[in-house]
Amino acid sequence: MISRKGSRVHKQAGFIFVVSMICMAVGGILTGYIRENAGGILVAVFALYSVVTAWMTIHRKEGEIGIFEHGAFSFISITGLITLAIGLGVESGRIAVKDGGPGSFYFFTVVAIIFASGDLRMMLKKGISGAERLARHIWRMNFTFFFGALSFFLGQQQVFPEWILNTPILYVPEVLILSLTAFWLYEVLIRKSSRSQRERYQTRRIS
Repeated sequence: MISRKGSRVHKQAGFIFVVSMICMAVGGILTGYIRENAGGILVAVFALYSVVTAWMTIHRKEGEIGIFEHGAFSFISITGLITLAIGLGVESGRIAVKDGGPGSFYFFTVVAIIFASGDLRMMLKKGISGAERLARHIWRMNFTFFFGALSFFLGQQQVFPEWILNTPILYVPEVLILSLTAFWLYEVLIRKSSRSQRERYQTRRIS
């Protein structure tokens, strides 16, 4: 997150991150199934979806989509319907879960809608390019990073020393990730976009 985008360090770190997040997500799905932890399964599913689609976004050519993007849209749309159905079932008492109430499932429904709307917009445009493509890659990668940190530092507090639990240290990684995400989205969507517009304007004046 602190290296220059497109640099060798960034690409190598990104590859390691994607592989590790895929392994973590698969392990989370299996563990959640064994422990009957629906919330854990959902976090892992969304992490897997977001990191894979983020990786594909940057590895697709600009303005290009394929069967993967259509499949990803269908997958996250179905997932959103499932989370909505579970949330309604929990709220009505027809479905019993060990972890959390209907609000957590509604939250994932909203996240699924956000993801699906981005996928649908990209498909309608038949691909994205430039700043929009980079922004999609950044926020989806960091969504996975944020929930991975959240699941570990706040979801597994029993593995940390007692003295840390009485300090805000466990919140630092999450705040840092959100801050850096906001910084890079600003750099890509606003600062670089404004710079490109100025350059095009100057080029037209010169010509």
